[in-house]
Amino acid sequence: MLMVSFDLPHPVPGDRRYKAIDRYLSAIGTVMRPLKQVRFVMTRAHPDVVLQEVRSRIGARGAVAVVRVSRRSAVFVNDAAIRASVRKAIRQAGSR
Repeated sequence: MLMVSFDLPHPVPGDRRYKAIDRYLSAIGTVMRPLKQVRFVMTRAHPDVVLQEVRSRIGARGAVAVVRVSRRSAVFVNDAAIRASVRKAIRQAGSR
């Protein structure tokens, strides 16, 4: 599972870049959206490839982070809401 976080430069309401990112992520795996600019993706895609693809959709000025998430890394997330979403996603992935 990957956690993909991004910040669009100069976003506008209904910005098409959000939809472009969601379409790409949905094409490579199952996507969960716990927060506005955070996606959990169940995929076998390499994090570097996902990073490049997301960056190509938001532009060079946007910030992107792609992190592999595991049961162990879920423990180190400080925000309780994000931690709960990570644990839920891990549970769902384990039941497949």
